[in-house]
Amino acid sequence: MCQNRSWLLLNGGLYRSRDAGETWAHTTGTIAIDGFGLGKPLPGAAFPALHALGRNAGQAGVWRSVDGGALWIRINDAGHQWGLRFRAITGDPRRFGRVYVATDGRGIVYGDPRGV
Repeated sequence: MCQNRSWLLLNGGLYRSRDAGETWAHTTGTIAIDGFGLGKPLPGAAFPALHALGRNAGQAGVWRSVDGGALWIRINDAGHQWGLRFRAITGDPRRFGRVYVATDGRGIVYGDPRGV
């Protein structure tokens, strides 16, 4: 079951609080995040799906984490860059894996993971 947590983006790092903001823990490892959103958790997961716009190992892209930010998987590819002018991102609260990305001049695009 997904537990209630608070999330904060600060200077490219994502932080999580389990105690209503008394303390914060950095969760994002090597990824530098420009924007993030929450989505429905993977069935049985303890965390919501995290979707992020950012750079990991110097590679810009759209990323997802299902383990609270410890591991990030790139979910777009070279053929799906939409001009790399992303403005906002969020996950779908009712459907695991669905992500919505607002672009600069290309509207809002969404994607679902393969096989789901």
